[in-house]
Amino acid sequence: MKCIYFNHKGLENSNSENLLALLQELSEKIEICKNENYTVGFYKEIFNLQLINLNSTFINYICSDSKYRNICNVIIFYIDTNMIYPKNYSSDFLTEDDDYKCRFLKICVKDNVSSFISLSNDSLFNRSSYTIENKMITNFINQEDLSKFVKISASDSFDSYSDVFNKIESKYKNQVKILRSATISARQIETSNKAYNHVYSALYNLVEIILPTNSNTLTKDICEKYYSITSLKISKESKKTANNPKYKRHRTFDIDGKYYLFQNHVKIGNSIRIHYYIHNKKLYIGHCGTHLPTSEFN
Repeated sequence: MKCIYFNHKGLENSNSENLLALLQELSEKIEICKNENYTVGFYKEIFNLQLINLNSTFINYICSDSKYRNICNVIIFYIDTNMIYPKNYSSDFLTEDDDYKCRFLKICVKDNVSSFISLSNDSLFNRSSYTIENKMITNFINQEDLSKFVKISASDSFDSYSDVFNKIESKYKNQVKILRSATISARQIETSNKAYNHVYSALYNLVEIILPTNSNTLTKDICEKYYSITSLKISKESKKTANNPKYKRHRTFDIDGKYYLFQNHVKIGNSIRIHYYIHNKKLYIGHCGTHLPTSEFN
């Protein structure tokens, strides 16, 4: 069973007027995860979370009021089944200077949890993704995005990038070709960045969203659609990079004996880039690995 963490920061802004609505939102998100065999982890600090204008901790308050009984039972169930974090390890990697945001993201990295849930009123975690220690952590605020994510990833368990590539090529026969250069580049990051589900989601949605356009032209609408589903940005290289022979060669790959410039790429955190090209109604992946050198980045 896969795990996704709940970031409870939004509850700090709750009071007796809006708490029920926030807990209903949380309950619906938990149900979405549970339906796809995802379990939700709760931060142990939730025990002592103080609510605005209420002289009580969060746990004590919802346990004492019958209208919160359903969601209270759900939360207590996860806590009783030991779905609280951090895990039982030394917290030497955390410092006294870490604020909640830094602490939370560090714990996600340490526990190898690549996604978390936030409430819609959370002003601290209001972006769809964050990068820390070269690892991208996805934040799901919108329920529709959360639902799409768990449905795509819950049924697949990957132990390597080769597993990801095999799954994609098997699922989309005659529509996708993973070039040897992509396999090599992915193998080079295998030990340092196991972003298997992110890469799978990126490739899956390249086929589902980008390939049907049968074009290497990226419009604003298509980029926004891709981002809304994957929380990943897609773009092409700057003219300064694309026109420089030094950088151009890193992005040029062989398709059936002819060489093409794979400018378009998906960005996964700060460290992983997937370069692709559409040719004769087929998606070719030329690179899936470290950020290639550019005029601004080396």
